[in-house]
Amino acid sequence: MPLRFLYFEPIPLDAQLTLLTLRSEPIGGEIAVIEWVRSAEDFAAALAAVSEQPFDLILAGASNAEPDGVAVLDAVKSVSPDGSGGGGSLPVVFFSEVDQTAAALLLAAGAADVVFKSHRSRLALAIDQAINRQRAALTCKRTDAALQYRISFYESIFNQSADAIFLIDLQTNTYLDCNSKALEFLDLESKAELLGRSPLSFNKRPPTESEILTYNQSVREPDGWRSEVELITARGRTFWGSMVTNLIKNGSKEVLRMRVADITRQKKSEERLHLLESAVRHTRDAILITEAATINLPGPQIVFVNPAFTEMTGYTAEEIIGQTPRILQSPNSNRKVLDRIRTALELWQPIRAELVNVRKDGTEFWVEFEITPVADDRGIFTHLVSVQRDITERKQNEEAARKSKELLQAMYDNTADALFLVDPQTERILDCNVRAAELFEVAGREQLIGTRGDAFRKYPTSSGMYAEAFESLRLTKTWKGEVEYISRKGREFWGEIIFSVITAGRQEIHLVRVTDITERRKAEATMRQQATVIEAARDGMAILDADHQFIYLNSAKARYYGYAPDELAGKNYRMLYGSATLERFDREIQPALQRDGYWFGEIEGLRKDGSSFPQDLSLILLQDGSIVCTMRDITQSKQAEAHNLELTAQLQQSQKLEAIGTLAGGIAHDFNNLLAGITGNLSLLKATLSHDATAIKRLERIEGAAHRAASMTRQLLGFSRRGKLEQRPVSLNTCVEEVVGLIEHTLDRRIEISTALQPGLDHVEGDEGQLEQVILNLAVNASDAILTTLDTAECGRIFFQTRVTSIPSAIATAYRANTEAQYVCLSVSDTGSGMTEEVKRKIFEPFFTTKEVGKGTGLGLAMVYGIVKNHHGFIVAESELNHGSVFDIYLPVMPAAAEEASGSGVDSFSESKPDAAAHASTIESISDSTIASANDSANDAAESAGLFIRSSSPNTSRFPNAMKHETQSLDRSPQPSSHATAQPFATTGSGRTVNKSAVLIIDDEEMLRDLAVEVLTDDGYEVLTAANGQEGLVVFQQRRESIGAVILDMNMPVMNGLQTFAELKVIDPSVKVLLATGYAEHDVAVEMHRGGIAGLLQKPYPLTELRKRIADIFQAV
Repeated sequence: MPLRFLYFEPIPLDAQLTLLTLRSEPIGGEIAVIEWVRSAEDFAAALAAVSEQPFDLILAGASNAEPDGVAVLDAVKSVSPDGSGGGGSLPVVFFSEVDQTAAALLLAAGAADVVFKSHRSRLALAIDQAINRQRAALTCKRTDAALQYRISFYESIFNQSADAIFLIDLQTNTYLDCNSKALEFLDLESKAELLGRSPLSFNKRPPTESEILTYNQSVREPDGWRSEVELITARGRTFWGSMVTNLIKNGSKEVLRMRVADITRQKKSEERLHLLESAVRHTRDAILITEAATINLPGPQIVFVNPAFTEMTGYTAEEIIGQTPRILQSPNSNRKVLDRIRTALELWQPIRAELVNVRKDGTEFWVEFEITPVADDRGIFTHLVSVQRDITERKQNEEAARKSKELLQAMYDNTADALFLVDPQTERILDCNVRAAELFEVAGREQLIGTRGDAFRKYPTSSGMYAEAFESLRLTKTWKGEVEYISRKGREFWGEIIFSVITAGRQEIHLVRVTDITERRKAEATMRQQATVIEAARDGMAILDADHQFIYLNSAKARYYGYAPDELAGKNYRMLYGSATLERFDREIQPALQRDGYWFGEIEGLRKDGSSFPQDLSLILLQDGSIVCTMRDITQSKQAEAHNLELTAQLQQSQKLEAIGTLAGGIAHDFNNLLAGITGNLSLLKATLSHDATAIKRLERIEGAAHRAASMTRQLLGFSRRGKLEQRPVSLNTCVEEVVGLIEHTLDRRIEISTALQPGLDHVEGDEGQLEQVILNLAVNASDAILTTLDTAECGRIFFQTRVTSIPSAIATAYRANTEAQYVCLSVSDTGSGMTEEVKRKIFEPFFTTKEVGKGTGLGLAMVYGIVKNHHGFIVAESELNHGSVFDIYLPVMPAAAEEASGSGVDSFSESKPDAAAHASTIESISDSTIASANDSANDAAESAGLFIRSSSPNTSRFPNAMKHETQSLDRSPQPSSHATAQPFATTGSGRTVNKSAVLIIDDEEMLRDLAVEVLTDDGYEVLTAANGQEGLVVFQQRRESIGAVILDMNMPVMNGLQTFAELKVIDPSVKVLLATGYAEHDVAVEMHRGGIAGLLQKPYPLTELRKRIADIFQAV
């Protein structure tokens, strides 16, 4: 059979010369049959039919633009090998005038050879060598495969192994054979009991779907499948098996060899080891293990510490291992204790001690530890194990107890009340303080010691009072009463006497406190007269004595605190306030009361149930030291005030963002109109100056800047919520998986990405591309935040979670949402640097960024906010400085009826979903300025460079589109355009044929009208223009029979696009309208789409897109 070549050469003259050369020179002694194609479409069609008409070689011409040759190679590789020599096994020889660099790139990309046209005589030899190399490679490959199968097969069958070996047919997933050890492992008598059974039939636990999927994927990998599985034999015996597989191929036959080792004993050892490790790691005591050496310099090195040690000292295992315990010693460490430790360890004896150590941060702490030498089986000491416990708190308590004792003694000696120590047996005074001598007007304490306790009473103590006092002391160890006394000098006064029983060793002693309450009793008499009036008041009122105990309080006072009045009578006011408020009393209120005689303000009270509440408190100090208190519970007023402030702040923030969004949308609309004119005229200039390479280069720089500006406007539109054009059911799980799939290989490898996605998550209604953009923006922001902390942290984590839930009440109140409605909640959390409150308040504002100048535009989160609001959702940010951030996005669950309707609903007219390359460019840049615009800018940049943009159809070949685009962009001669080949004719209702060859442009931007006129006129269309909707209707009414398409701007003065479109449909219901806009309000765009709009052009649009859309409309007429 003669050789068959496929020759792709767009230049006819070069093709003819090459065909003459090849037909005059036999290839390998044969005259080849050469099929010449000149267009990309014919080339693609010939490749598609390679299975029916196989070729032995591809010969292709290539320009100096290296991507053209690469596209040829990609197109050839896309055809799968079928054994006939086609597809990916086809050698490709390039015969062209490319430079040396391009030739090297083509060879690196897989070309068999590159022959320059200046060396035409070498072409036949190069083709012959390429064919011979291909044939030799195929022969070698087949021979090696057959030989490898035989070797692997026979080694696996007859190899005598201590492990069980199984052969498994991958097609049927059943056992083919096994060795004798396998029968022994499974308690089988013969191979007949095994053959034909599934490899999973001996698993004790059925595998999960995930495990089966991993198994099916791994067995075909070069490293095979490895796992440890608990198996059960035919006799019910269970054991653990370590399984390793490798794949043996022989042509289409695939056999899996599985080696199984019994690791039951190893697993038990691992479990015991894991138990010991777990006990060590989770014990609350710190454990430190060193080498077995004395503590003399340099000392034993540390080989292990547990997490409790890290928590206690601040040193991580990585920081402390290899150091000596000396690193923990403090200058204040007791040298005698250290010497005692050294002596014990020199004798290899255990030692327990207490010592002051120092943490990593320099703070000192007390540690109690026990060091035990550990020997191996030979009795040789190998390690020292130290179990340590932080006893700083205990030491501090001991010191506090000592100081407390001293303080109590000082208080005893200097208290304002008279204190007595009385022997309960003899009722004589054993000791008293100085105040006791002053109160009873004696010369000194010595005159009271030894006297009876009742010596100064005005009246003898009644037997009833004695009985009451002693019974109370017996039962409660305390008694309180009031007694009238006469001092040594005859002064009469009332004393409040309090007996308490204290124990000194084994002896019980009565501590008696006597307080002069003469003035208090007088005040009580006066207050009782006022009690009736005060009791009826709504405000809480109380009177405190000089010791701040309640002399009186009304029912309202007690009720506010949750007590009955008798529960508070005689109690100290401090029980009604928390520690912070009491600190304020001591620091602020008491000094002010003593200085000014009054104080009023707001404080926090403490109810009986432990809850706090705000109150207005007024205090007035009386001359005798008692205090009049008036208070009112202001909980409701404070709550109302806080709620009003919160709602006002939220309203102001929302109004500010809405105002900024409206402004941003308007600016973006006008800016897109300008950019459309700039990019359109740049395309025309590039075609006109195509011969001037320097000018083209400069124009491309301008065009690149224009594309970046267009990307910026798209971000502004995303914030202003005017860019979403597509509504359909969207799974946030899928969106998260897509984004994670893109970023997990591009982010810093120290950042861990994890997900917790709710299975069967309900859909939301929205634009999948925009929702993926939201997730991507949050992920990249999280990455930026984490990267700032990696100097102090080993790694970072980004966590994605989805769930169906209801709106929390706090968020529902803030956003006036329905708490019973169901929402899909997406949470994106990170372990990054977090935010301050000031930053958190501004994060959704456009152009606000905390990054360095030139590293962010501040539009990433503003776009997230706009997209979420446009999807009728809420976004809540929680963050704490140095503790990471959490963003919760709530989107309404899509009703089932709406989801079914969407499944069969209106065709989408949005732009193509951003491809993976565009997302990848976003990740690589890692900056706010590219987060939201990477998808569009990647496509724009590719288009401006003459490359193709991936079609929305996954089966469309990339290479033909690229060739077609390049031809259009370079050829601007006035020859008839391919777009004008459609027949612009239509039939009227009377059967009369009319010529619909005119295009009506309705746009208020003169530059855009002029640009479209120039482009479409070159394509052979008659172009009519109008500056607004009213003018457009007049022109359309006059020329309706000749107008085949209308290009309509959305935003215009006098009459907007929606109104104009409605009027056009009234004049001609079949009118074909192409909507062109800098932004499109989603509801308006949907309404126009349902009304029969022919398509959408998003400004700024490429001129090629405009020409294609118009051509499509006329071809469909």
